[in-house]
Amino acid sequence: MLAVGLLVGVVIGAVLGIVGAGGSLLATPLLVLVGNFTFAEASTGALFVVFFASSTAFVLRKRDNLHWKTALIAILLGSIGSIPGAWLATQISELASSFVLMAVLALASFATWNSEKTKSRVSESAGRLLLAFVFIFAGLLTGLTGVGAGYILLPALLILTSLKFREAVSLSLLVVIGNALVALSTRLIQGVRFNLEDGSVISMVVIAAVIGSAVGAKISNKLNRKVVQRGFSILTLGLIVLVAFEAAIR
Repeated sequence: MLAVGLLVGVVIGAVLGIVGAGGSLLATPLLVLVGNFTFAEASTGALFVVFFASSTAFVLRKRDNLHWKTALIAILLGSIGSIPGAWLATQISELASSFVLMAVLALASFATWNSEKTKSRVSESAGRLLLAFVFIFAGLLTGLTGVGAGYILLPALLILTSLKFREAVSLSLLVVIGNALVALSTRLIQGVRFNLEDGSVISMVVIAAVIGSAVGAKISNKLNRKVVQRGFSILTLGLIVLVAFEAAIR
């Protein structure tokens, strides 16, 4: 099982470093498919990956003009979704969780494929309302599935605000960290725990993901960004097929 944790962590870390927002999305489905975790266990483990990997990326990156007030509001709004989402994750059946994972993977594939910034045509007030909805929805996804939802937050911030790319990435990471911490705290209060073996696997995934993301970040500078994003979209579509197959034979 430790070898499985190492493999999963390296894959997640590499994708995190190369793709950026959305890489931690792989944690939950991979732990379900390869690690034989239940959905509640896998998504809780994924929250650890999201929290530590995103925190590492946030600390290491250059943070220009970070909007702390906006981040705090975003995290508070995210809590509206992440707390009930974390509770729901422990209540739904494994079959229902498979459909949730497939839906989230499909959403990520679409969002990443169409992630190029386009000019917002909505009014400022409508833009704020839409952004508030995005923050709540991102929190819900984090609480329910253990994903960071950066693949939704980053495009929304670029389209609906005047933030520059670096500012939007830093803000997105901070919101993801906050949402993950709220959701993880909710799971632990609910009593979700790992045995020694599963805890060791999750620890291995976290360590490998953090190291892999640093290596992947260096490689990403040499790759065409659009090609990488399209490749990630195709990868998530492949995971949808695997999750569907696993659900069918369960």
